[in-house]
Amino acid sequence: MNKIAYIAAIVALCAQVYAADLPDFAIQNDVVRNIDITVSLPLELTDYASGQLIPAAAQYNNTENHNSIVRSFIEGDYNDLIASYPEYKGRIKEPIRQEEAALLYAISMYDSGVAEGRELLKNSCDVGKDFKAIACDKYTEILWADKDYDAIMALGAKLQKPYPAYTFATYILACVQRGEYITADRVLNSAPSMIMRYPNLNNLRAVVEYKNGNYDAVKSLIPYTDDYLTFITADSLINLKQYHEVDTLFSKLSEQEVLYLKAKRAIAQGRFDEAAMHMATLTDEGKILTLLNYYVYRSFPDMNRTFVEELRLTEADKKDYPIYYEALQSIVEKEYKEAIALFSKVEAPAELVTKANLYSGIALLYINPRRAEADMIDTINYSTNKSEVSSARFIMAQVYYARGQAGEAMQLLDGCQEISCLQLRGEINLGRGWFEAAIKDLEGVSTPEAHLTIAEAQFYLESYDAMRAELAKVKSSSLEVQRLKMMLAFKEGNTKEAAAILTVNKSYPPILYYGVKELMIIGDDELAMSLLKDMGELPPDMELIKANLLARSGDINQAKAVYEKLIKSDLMLYESFSGLLSLTDTEKGQLPQLLYALERLKSKDDFPQKDLLLSQMAAEAARIKENVSLLQIINLFFPTYEESQYAGNMYAARANLFYSTGRGEECLADLELALASNPVLASELRFLKNQCTEGVDPVLALEEYRSMFAEEGEYKSPAAIKLIELSDIPYEVLQAADSIKAENGRAYVRGIRKYVEIATYDDLNRDKELIEALATDPNRALKCAAIFAQARVLQGEGQKEEAAKLYYQLYKTDSKDYFVKKALESAAAIYKSLGNSTEADNMMKIRKRIK
Repeated sequence: MNKIAYIAAIVALCAQVYAADLPDFAIQNDVVRNIDITVSLPLELTDYASGQLIPAAAQYNNTENHNSIVRSFIEGDYNDLIASYPEYKGRIKEPIRQEEAALLYAISMYDSGVAEGRELLKNSCDVGKDFKAIACDKYTEILWADKDYDAIMALGAKLQKPYPAYTFATYILACVQRGEYITADRVLNSAPSMIMRYPNLNNLRAVVEYKNGNYDAVKSLIPYTDDYLTFITADSLINLKQYHEVDTLFSKLSEQEVLYLKAKRAIAQGRFDEAAMHMATLTDEGKILTLLNYYVYRSFPDMNRTFVEELRLTEADKKDYPIYYEALQSIVEKEYKEAIALFSKVEAPAELVTKANLYSGIALLYINPRRAEADMIDTINYSTNKSEVSSARFIMAQVYYARGQAGEAMQLLDGCQEISCLQLRGEINLGRGWFEAAIKDLEGVSTPEAHLTIAEAQFYLESYDAMRAELAKVKSSSLEVQRLKMMLAFKEGNTKEAAAILTVNKSYPPILYYGVKELMIIGDDELAMSLLKDMGELPPDMELIKANLLARSGDINQAKAVYEKLIKSDLMLYESFSGLLSLTDTEKGQLPQLLYALERLKSKDDFPQKDLLLSQMAAEAARIKENVSLLQIINLFFPTYEESQYAGNMYAARANLFYSTGRGEECLADLELALASNPVLASELRFLKNQCTEGVDPVLALEEYRSMFAEEGEYKSPAAIKLIELSDIPYEVLQAADSIKAENGRAYVRGIRKYVEIATYDDLNRDKELIEALATDPNRALKCAAIFAQARVLQGEGQKEEAAKLYYQLYKTDSKDYFVKKALESAAAIYKSLGNSTEADNMMKIRKRIK
């Protein structure tokens, strides 16, 4: 058995058990859970028979048909209204009266027990104008009575200012019911005028801030909230470590509430004897269990076992929690036999028994891995006890999955239909990227873990509505729920909501890791860096992100320090070296980082993706023409990675090195090896291969450059440059130069010079228009080339003296031009042929002064 693999998995499982097993403490507090936070608002829809809800009836001279409908509604004669409305509605012409009549008809239908009324009210809410607020409030009242929180959430998400008062408050209540505390907070903050108009909304604000862990905000709301929220205010003060201020609130609380808060405060301050004393007087075992969970959450894995052992719970679904936590502590203390014995005493509730069986098997693996594995395989193969077989399958599947043997893990789970096995199947398929399979595995499984796995699979399938619906089934605000809600918010562009979730839950590594990466994608590096700086010591993957952020901000020295720290610790080596290579010295460019990375790399043994890193370094060394480093990198790569998928790239790099040193045959030999290793490189290496061919068969190379130039593709421009360099055909050189005029001015100038130099009189005479245009070009080099060409044409036409003067004019135009020496020599030869030795000697004297 791969001991390292399964131990790593077990440690990871134990590290996660606290988040997975411990209840949400805030929600578990009965005082909070059962709190009456109904908001009574002065609504228009308070008394249908009073006539006060019908502003249009009071303000307009209504038609007879409209008056009949209003009268029937006020008198409560819904049957008459329902019977007459279909006949009257076509006679009502004014839009405002039509809307009012339709609303009264919808209310009458619903209150008369006609199901269609609900849909009519929804329509009035959706499309209404003057009566929209009344329609939405009535429709929301119905939804709340029916506990149709999904419909309330859908309606609330579409709310626009001015908000209907009752609908607004009920939307916040539905958010609380669904655990959407971040959304509730955002909506409340978007409507300060509503809170000013209805101060009792502050009660909702306090609950929402409490659920979001914003205890300072809860404290600030004390003057604006009712006494029934005193408990969460006191609990917030404990969470803020403002322990003395809690005493002032005890007079407003029950004796049991005070005992609970005193016990929690004692736990928070580490005074466990005092906490035990208060808990011994509590009569509500639910509150005692919540305090135990709070203690474990704060103290594990350094629990005071005496504190846990002395807790005496009697209710069947609670009494075994202390035993379970003692057993977990025994695993941490490496008392595996004791842990197994304690786990065997756990009898209820069922989900706790399942977890106890799981961790009992893990403890057994620690005692004797080989025997434990053999025993479990025997249990799977021969036991007739279905529960034992299922536990064994589940444990061994976990071990195999931790080893990276997902296929073997799934084979074990095929024979297990327990919920835990189905959940693990879903998790494995999710991890493998088989999202549809993960969802199918969990069909019919209704546990928080299953809903979360399905929700994440839906996320990656981009089925965001389905994901949202799945999350709504999880009745908690656990860290995993918050992680998925944050992912969804980022994906849907709700950056403010996502950042709020991230900021509140940044101590949870999966949330911090995903959230910071998303902030980098959207360019909010400042927030990402502030979150990381607040976290102190970070795990390696987060240190790497921190280094990348520093590099992006231009803080090269700090980024380099973090990359070096990771490299020295042999952590994230490929990523750290890659980050180091990406840094650019403002004065010396890339070379210093390359040289440093190369020296550090020489001392590192093989590690994942080292071959890729070397190929990337080779490409960079070739780009900056650092041939000495390139040779060292190549020598590090061979012969260790001759079978690597990147061998072709390295053969190509070495071929490039041979080409740069004029070793054409060695270059071609390496290119053959490169193509044999990776035939896909054929197109990429075509140009390099032809460059190497130049030194071996220049005629063949020139023909290939002509073929490349004739094609429309990536090699057309490089081939044009080569034709300018190698061809001795004037028209071909001119055509090549003209093709790159727009993209490469220097090469164009070289091409024109080459053409002027090798062209015959007939060529130049044919291209007179081009030469005349060049003579007025602002580019002095082109102008000089044109003057030289014009002088050659005059000389060819027999106008020797005019040609000599033009050659001399070239010298006066630019004494350092490429053609000056040839121009002066040509002028001297012409004057000598004309018998003018004085001018000939003068031209040669000037020529000799030019270096």
